[in-house]
Amino acid sequence: NNDVDVNNSSGISWANNIVDPLASYAGRYPGMTISGADDIEPGFSADAAQSRAWLTGYLGATRSGFVFNGSADGCSTRASGLGCNNGWRMSDLQWLSGGASPTRIISLPQIYNTAMPLQWKFISLTGTNAKLKRINFGGPLTEVTACSQAGSCGSMSNVEAWKQLWSAISSASATRQYDMPNGTDLRIN
Repeated sequence: NNDVDVNNSSGISWANNIVDPLASYAGRYPGMTISGADDIEPGFSADAAQSRAWLTGYLGATRSGFVFNGSADGCSTRASGLGCNNGWRMSDLQWLSGGASPTRIISLPQIYNTAMPLQWKFISLTGTNAKLKRINFGGPLTEVTACSQAGSCGSMSNVEAWKQLWSAISSASATRQYDMPNGTDLRIN
């Protein structure tokens, strides 16, 4: 995540020491794809500039894809182009969740409640309003299983999160997409 040691060099290191060796190993298995991922959130200690530097380093050091699975802490549910928590802007999250490389980034944003799909709709609109490509949403990331295991916290089911994210992005022609094939739910190992 973007909480500790977040800079260009650590993004390069993640690509070179984790993702690329796994991709090389997986090359012997047809149909398997390896991508790096990062839980990037405005609520963590790294700021937007540090998080952008990390992703720039990562993308520059590997040909593998990137899965954005962060949150939109404090972003608007009603308008695009605004600020979020801790000095972040919707444009920062748009860049990190797809704008930096629309063909290599898939977004699996955290969708735990009814506000979160609307935040992501307006983050994607922040990009399309600036004549950038919409975010490529692969589906939602939920934590209902982890919450059940821990005995606390709140997250809607992945099926409900998928429906709400799909509804939100389908409600504007600029963010509408033809499919959203994935959904993932976290568990505690």
